[in-house]
Amino acid sequence: MGSYEGKVSARSYDLTVHGKNAPSQVVMDHSRLHRLNSAAEFAAAGSGWFTDPATGITEIKTPPVSTGRGFTVELRK
Repeated sequence: MGSYEGKVSARSYDLTVHGKNAPSQVVMDHSRLHRLNSAAEFAAAGSGWFTDPATGITEIKTPPVSTGRGFTVELRK
């Protein structure tokens, strides 16, 4: 969270979560992220999440968040 020359003020994050079952919701800082219906929709989206039913892997893209603060992502059953 410090500072340095060239530091961006905000950025998105890509998360990969391995599990057996898809979550019913993905929540970032108390706001639900949009569930996407396919890997192609996920690839084209600016933010949201998708679970591959064949592997159980959930991919998450956050909207841009300030690099000056932390955030939480919760996968709900």
